[in-house]
Amino acid sequence: VLLFGTQLGIGISIVLYILTGYIGSMLLASMFWKNNAIKNIFTILVVFNLPLFFHLSAGHIIFYTYYLIPLILYYFRK
Repeated sequence: VLLFGTQLGIGISIVLYILTGYIGSMLLASMFWKNNAIKNIFTILVVFNLPLFFHLSAGHIIFYTYYLIPLILYYFRK
């Protein structure tokens, strides 16, 4: 990520974390629900978490690991 410079590298890592959170929450939701609408609602609630956005807008980069939790839970339950 640092190959692209600081600003572009952080932007790329943000996009990768959000995509990882989306995929992980979709996989986790597929274990509990079969309805695609419910899975998408769960995924949107995980990805667009307002308290998380407040921390991220303040520059707390460590909170991006929150997006890894659904994927970790999916592999632990599998």
